[in-house]
Amino acid sequence: MNLNVLCERFTNWAEKLTSQTKVEFHSQYQIENNSELDAITALNIYRILQEAFHNSIKHAHAKRIALHVTSKNKEISLKLTDDGIGIDDEKKDGNGLINMKIRAEEIGAFFQIESHKNMGTTVTLIIHENMPNG
Repeated sequence: MNLNVLCERFTNWAEKLTSQTKVEFHSQYQIENNSELDAITALNIYRILQEAFHNSIKHAHAKRIALHVTSKNKEISLKLTDDGIGIDDEKKDGNGLINMKIRAEEIGAFFQIESHKNMGTTVTLIIHENMPNG
């Protein structure tokens, strides 16, 4: 599966989910290098984005969620941001967050969560094509 197809599938899923809520979803893609992703990498990216998206709605009570994807040269960068309440310190070791980290490690990706109380959260995933599965 290539990166464009993965992004389209995620956007369709997210738009269906948000059509039933008051959450706004926006996506922006700047894909100069439409990388072909192996099945494991594509699935892990998709599941990380789904988990982050669900967390934004369910736990952070976000009103706006945005996905920014860029791909140029040999790097793919995905950032999912929300305007929610942030991640409570007690929840930083929750199963969902741990699963996202494990999935990122499985594909050799850089993974980071930045969260500030009442200022939202950003989940960043960066994959280099020369990484083991990227």
